Amino acid sequence: MALSSAGVVPWMMQELLQLLEMAPLGQETETGTLPLAAAMALHKIMQHSQYGPQVRLFFLELFMALIFQLVSSGSLEPPEVTAVTEDPICPSAPTSAIRILVEVVHKLLQCADLDHLVHAMDSHKLWEQLLGAATWQDGLRSLARLMARECRDQSVHIFSHLQKLLWYHQLQWREVPAMVLYTELHRSLEIQEQNGRAEKIFRKHICSERPESQELALCGLRSLYAGRMQLLLPDVLTWLQDTRADVKLQAMQLLHDIMAHCPGHVQDALSQLAVRLTSCFNEENTELRWLSMELFAQLLAAPGRRQLLQQVEMNLLPLFFHMNEEIPRVAQAAQEALTRAAELLRWQQLQHLVSTADMWKIAECLVQKAGSAVQQYVQQSVRHLHSPQASMQEAAVCFLGLLGRQLRSENPQKVQDIRNALQSVKEDRELAMRCLVLQMLLNLCVMVLSVTTMIGGDWVSIMYNGIMACGGLSFLGTLVCIYFIIVFVCKNCIL
Repeated sequence: MALSSAGVVPWMMQELLQLLEMAPLGQETETGTLPLAAAMALHKIMQHSQYGPQVRLFFLELFMALIFQLVSSGSLEPPEVTAVTEDPICPSAPTSAIRILVEVVHKLLQCADLDHLVHAMDSHKLWEQLLGAATWQDGLRSLARLMARECRDQSVHIFSHLQKLLWYHQLQWREVPAMVLYTELHRSLEIQEQNGRAEKIFRKHICSERPESQELALCGLRSLYAGRMQLLLPDVLTWLQDTRADVKLQAMQLLHDIMAHCPGHVQDALSQLAVRLTSCFNEENTELRWLSMELFAQLLAAPGRRQLLQQVEMNLLPLFFHMNEEIPRVAQAAQEALTRAAELLRWQQLQHLVSTADMWKIAECLVQKAGSAVQQYVQQSVRHLHSPQASMQEAAVCFLGLLGRQLRSENPQKVQDIRNALQSVKEDRELAMRCLVLQMLLNLCVMVLSVTTMIGGDWVSIMYNGIMACGGLSFLGTLVCIYFIIVFVCKNCIL
């Protein structure tokens, strides 16, 4: 009845197009059945050849909407894909809705006089690729290449339509397939733009919430800036400050390419890059930690690296802690960066110790060379006391013990700060870690007593100071401490 009314088809096409763009077919939401209803209505209209001219007016929009529906309508197993592409429509089949979509795309291409494209898609088994859960992206790329070869003029129009969608609209569930098709058409058609719209689109989507879009945008920028990657350095610096780990990863991968192809061009930005990279050493994302240390090591071998001396000195201890990581490739990257750092500082002893991975001697070397960096070392160690990795917690506890031993006579207040830091983490730890923390606290107690004795304190004040040094321990822990304190006092009295 609706189709019998004059001029109603264009209006219906607009409405159906909006419904097809609303959500993936069959999505379980309040509006999830509307795209399916739209596909069925469109299938009915396409069966009437007299409406062909009116349908062709909406070819670009409909073709894109249907293709996006095909690749977003759910994950199909191989038997289901076969059922869609080979068997006739069966209303009771679970894949009947997708089968309707395939039929509509066939009809739409024929209506637009693109029968040769239909034949090419069939012969290349593109339908199977587009419907496969693991192959739909490859299917879209193959489709873009086929279109560029079989119907270039229509492909240019589709490219322009995609460009408008990606620039002016928030595509949500359609974003990733749109980006896949757009980037492949951009490459296949070899379009030379004057307004730089493609670059703007890639820059927009490199900060997308969808990692797939970010990766595609990064690939697009790499293609646009082939041979002049250094021009993207300002963008890298901006993206490295993003709060999202995946955006930082894209920036680091881009920086990796720049360092590989034109290392000399990063000289003016070395200090800024070093600050950005070292701020990522403690990220939760393993890939981010690993890549940041690997790139930092590369900066330490770049032209102009002497300007990084301050950054190197500030990150010696964090790199040492990360050499203790439980993840081998991160620990290896930290070792390489610390080796380069020691080489830059011309600390041959440290460079040798790092190459042999003698953790205890590395820690002693750093303590001996602490100098004015003591307060910084204490703060950095305290941060790593709260690491989620037990091996790094252990390294931080041991380093604080060494640092306290070094400071026992020259800076008792710093020893007190170290003791407070250890006391703050002795609870809520594994038994082995609690024992290690208590051991370090006992060592620090003995140091306090030793200093008190040397300055002439009586045994009562020594006992009091020792117990206060162990304040906050459990009852049993305190008894153990008192025992060692009494033994220490008696020994000094006999001597």
